[in-house]
Amino acid sequence: MPDETRLASDLYLAPLVPLVGRGDGALVAFVSRERGQIFRLRDGRLEEVVDESEEQPGQHDQGGWSQARYQRHIEKLVRDHLRTVGTEIDRRLRRGAGPEIVVIAPQELRTELEASLSAEAREAIVGWAAAEAHASPAELLEVVQPHLERARAREVIEALERWQAEAGRNGRATAGWQETLEAASDGRVELLLVQDGANHDAYRCPECGRGSMSAGACPVDGHELEHVEDGLDLALHRVLAYGGVAVPVEGSTLAGHGGIGALLRF
Repeated sequence: MPDETRLASDLYLAPLVPLVGRGDGALVAFVSRERGQIFRLRDGRLEEVVDESEEQPGQHDQGGWSQARYQRHIEKLVRDHLRTVGTEIDRRLRRGAGPEIVVIAPQELRTELEASLSAEAREAIVGWAAAEAHASPAELLEVVQPHLERARAREVIEALERWQAEAGRNGRATAGWQETLEAASDGRVELLLVQDGANHDAYRCPECGRGSMSAGACPVDGHELEHVEDGLDLALHRVLAYGGVAVPVEGSTLAGHGGIGALLRF
């Protein structure tokens, strides 16, 4: 990101919009017959959250067992290991660690591992990958990043399709700065859609933070609205304050609406 200095009473959020949705919070499960690590993507790095790796017996440990019995014993240990890892993935998903999961596992284990997961966890899988047995977290991130980028692109396309459908029937959507800033100030924005480079002057109430595209008195508390150069930053603060999410959008879908729109809760 380019260097910039701002002096204000609020954090400057607008430059961070292009970084939104890059997979932060996603889970990465690295699974083999012995390995069972689960990572969370945070701040561009994979952080280990649990390690259920188990050393499995080798051929030299067979002792007096028959080959068939010993093979069945090993296969049971592997199944138990996969179930343990699957349980941990389910648990981390329920804790809200991230709606997206990438699983790194050998092809021959994928069916059995998937069977050990809940339906919710299976639906959250956005990709399967393979990696070297002793790959580092940084190397694993290189493997899973393309899957996360594709998942992000699909989410943006789905959000735009929903927005177009709602806007086309005058439903729960806004198009343009006036409607969107008003909805953001009312806490109605679920997803704020922002085209790269979009911005506009606006006005802000110094008392309640409500945004507007025109000067005058705040309709809520009557305070005189103050001019702000960065309407996008103002919209972001209002959206995030009410639990909404910003989605960066590439292309020209929003170009005819000043580069901004929103999907609404109500």
